[in-house]
Amino acid sequence: LNKKSNTRKICLAYAGEHFHFEKKIIKIANNNKKWEIKYFARNQTNKNFPKNIKIFKPSKDKFLKYMKLTKCVLCTSGFQLTQECIFNNIPVAIMPCSQQHFEQVFNFNKYTKILKWAVPITSNLNLDKLSKRNINKYTNNLKKLLLNRNQIIKKNIKKIIKNH
Repeated sequence: LNKKSNTRKICLAYAGEHFHFEKKIIKIANNNKKWEIKYFARNQTNKNFPKNIKIFKPSKDKFLKYMKLTKCVLCTSGFQLTQECIFNNIPVAIMPCSQQHFEQVFNFNKYTKILKWAVPITSNLNLDKLSKRNINKYTNNLKKLLLNRNQIIKKNIKKIIKNH
């Protein structure tokens, strides 16, 4: 991702499934009025968004445009976007879309408590503080893991073949 220089306070928000996500980002927007929140979601249940939230239907091109400008990301705790944020050195806050969604809860715990890649989304989340979070260590570690990925996969396949 080729990040663009930007002085605007832009926060990108995305929710594939969003149950309680909208309520949280509305509170976050109200507490961070100087921030523009670009919210991508298939369906919005709330009709009374604060003025600093701009709503978009999912669009790869528009999302990528804002991803290049964003200072931080708010999203549900899916696999792909969280890792893209870390890979691109973008601070991210996450929450499970539902406590009944096993993968989302698992990822949330792994990314916030074990790997420390992300912070939990809370109603009083400070976007200035989130955007200044130094994640260089996590970005560098992820890039190192991906660099050796092919060799590790080949080595593991050889072990499996040898043992069968």
